Amino acid sequence: MKICYIANGGSIHTVRWAKWFLRKGHEIHLITPECEPIEGVTIHHVPIDKGFFIPRPKIKSSIKKIIKEIEPDILHAHQVLGYGMYGALSGFHPFIVTAWGSDIFGLPNKSKGVRKTAKRTLEAADVITCMTQNMYDTLQNEYSLGDKLKQVRWGIDTDTFHRGYEKESSSLRKEMDIPDNAAIVISPRGMQEVYGNHLFIEAIPDILIEYPNIYFIFLRGGQKTPYENQIKHRAKELDIMANVRFVERLLEPKELAIYLNMSDISTSFVAYGQFGAVLLESMNCGCVQLASDIAIHSEKLTHMENGLLVDIDNKDEIVKMIIHYISHPEIKGSFYQINKELVAATESWQKNAGSTEDLYMALITSDKEKLKT
Repeated sequence: MKICYIANGGSIHTVRWAKWFLRKGHEIHLITPECEPIEGVTIHHVPIDKGFFIPRPKIKSSIKKIIKEIEPDILHAHQVLGYGMYGALSGFHPFIVTAWGSDIFGLPNKSKGVRKTAKRTLEAADVITCMTQNMYDTLQNEYSLGDKLKQVRWGIDTDTFHRGYEKESSSLRKEMDIPDNAAIVISPRGMQEVYGNHLFIEAIPDILIEYPNIYFIFLRGGQKTPYENQIKHRAKELDIMANVRFVERLLEPKELAIYLNMSDISTSFVAYGQFGAVLLESMNCGCVQLASDIAIHSEKLTHMENGLLVDIDNKDEIVKMIIHYISHPEIKGSFYQINKELVAATESWQKNAGSTEDLYMALITSDKEKLKT
């Protein structure tokens, strides 16, 4: 197949999708704003980020021209807004759009214009996919999408994300100047406001008063944003930089697995969205998951059973749960026993990506029976 993605090439998830289908022998094209090269993938740079919610005629024209030149078998946009919008406006079919979470739970509820854009994109798609039951229910309730909405789990690469990497973790601690006996909390979802690092960083001084031998790692995830500068500036104001480490590049999957194995706690402080793949990766690498107490997290995490759930607007609650872990480090092992079974049962990347490949084939061949499942 010749597959054309419209997505953020700076996202580890986009890279993962492109590389998996490339390894399966498909020809992969990616329409994206500026990003690093992806070996084997033909990248077409278009400044979609400059006209993300309101269509720009030049961007629309450029994308239509690129798609016409590629002549793909399938067009797949990741995120309903921005990438999905331009995919829909291209008029190309078969067209799939995948909802990521913030594009459904966030902005469409705040703006009638953006909500209308989302509605038009979803109507134009031949198939819409989403990861979780919560997102599926929201999309059906809000947009009545019928059979063309499919719940397709992403899952994780368990061959890469698992417990282990002891030597690599020890070396990384030395490289980052973190003592062997120090606790580590990692924020792996990226430097964007939606991931709540501005809420988390305010809790760090109080944590350090209670337990000074703890370090905090913030991963950039994708492109640098003004928000990252705000977080760094605030860390300096709070005088916590000695215990904070910023990783300013996109990590390869194995590198991320080492960071997660090195860490004790992994955070996800979103107010809405989906159950991100990096949460599953953290859980399968043995991290205790500290997450916002929202419905999407409660689908897989039960407070004090296999995760720690907090009100992210309550700084004292965040402090309390991190100190609870430090006082009861044995929960790391008990949580992991539950989480590794959860991941093994339903969250295999290899199996789930294969179902997307089947979906592509059904669309290309117009196999209506397969599309009903």
